[in-house]
Amino acid sequence: MDRIVFHQRGLIFICLIGIFSIFLYKFILFMNNSNLISRITFDTAICHGKPVVRGLRYTVQSILELLASGMSHEEILADYEDLEDDDLKACLLFASRISEVKKISQLMA
Repeated sequence: MDRIVFHQRGLIFICLIGIFSIFLYKFILFMNNSNLISRITFDTAICHGKPVVRGLRYTVQSILELLASGMSHEEILADYEDLEDDDLKACLLFASRISEVKKISQLMA
């Protein structure tokens, strides 16, 4: 009987460690994403208020278009020396956050 109780306590302890590990992982991921997303700025005096990278005149849209065209991170960074790898990650994260909507309606041209 003592073995069963000890075994149950061990399983509960292992489950609690697992839950804590998942929470810690998500917290670290959130903190890292917060640092990334802060690289995207808005200023009505720059590019008509479109989201840009670190106040530079690189819009998130233009970076995403470069990535969608098939350019690698390395190619973009070589062509645009002001940009850093985290800037490209921030653009992807920003696009991910924008797409977190419940419903997308068709746009009419």
